[in-house]
Amino acid sequence: AFRATRRGESATAALDRYGVDVFMGVGLPDAPRARRPWHYSTTHLDDNPAWILVYRNLNSAVFLRRNARNQHNLARVEAHYRSRGVPFDRERGFEPARVIRGAPNWAVAQGLIPPDFRRLTAAATPSANSRHGNRARERLASIYLALGLYDRALEIEPKIDETSPNLRALRRHVWTLLRMNRWDDAARAARALETAATESDRISLGIVDTALNAANLPEEETRARIARLPLFERREAAILNSSIAVPEVRSARRDISLDPGTGSAGSESKGSISSPSSDD
Repeated sequence: AFRATRRGESATAALDRYGVDVFMGVGLPDAPRARRPWHYSTTHLDDNPAWILVYRNLNSAVFLRRNARNQHNLARVEAHYRSRGVPFDRERGFEPARVIRGAPNWAVAQGLIPPDFRRLTAAATPSANSRHGNRARERLASIYLALGLYDRALEIEPKIDETSPNLRALRRHVWTLLRMNRWDDAARAARALETAATESDRISLGIVDTALNAANLPEEETRARIARLPLFERREAAILNSSIAVPEVRSARRDISLDPGTGSAGSESKGSISSPSSDD
């Protein structure tokens, strides 16, 4: 994830200091590799009122700083989506659930959802109590969590059997409650996860530790821990990534100046860019 470069400085403060106007987050919340920095930063600026989400798929996100100099860029983003029939709101930004509902083919092509998403949602209905139905709900819940659709994930999550708990379902449940800032609920649910986890289960035990201590730490520290909290094993993340399309690489714009003061894009600020035009 993005790290601040000065002691005691938050990551968002560092973005302010460097004058960054566009931030791209990447990755899924999977287990970090040993002795290597964790790469997950997709949800780094979620719910930050100073930034607006302008693009999202399963494993990346683009945020634009809300300021006067970016109003032109925001208008271009809006025009780009309008030309493709993709829902976008200049106040609320890019809303994955609305995009999936309003432009499903585009959502598949951009890697928000897998090609079999419609069949998956049909198989995941609450009335489908078979093993196939449970697997469909687990997969759909993981997709929703990766997209930040926490309410939807809780709605379709398989019911937890306290006599024979599903470890991954427990992980997702507690992790989701933490992400929704329902820290007291997360602490209560964490006890069942703690009982089900083995001593070598670093992901589950990390979630348990965060949930049990969330209300006892300074709020900023708790939020920072939650932001860095893994959910998926690397194999789970690989399966999720392999189920979606890779968005087509767009050719570079040749009419954007990167030198401040020499063009409309470069004159806006260090770190700002213009969004794609509606015809490229």
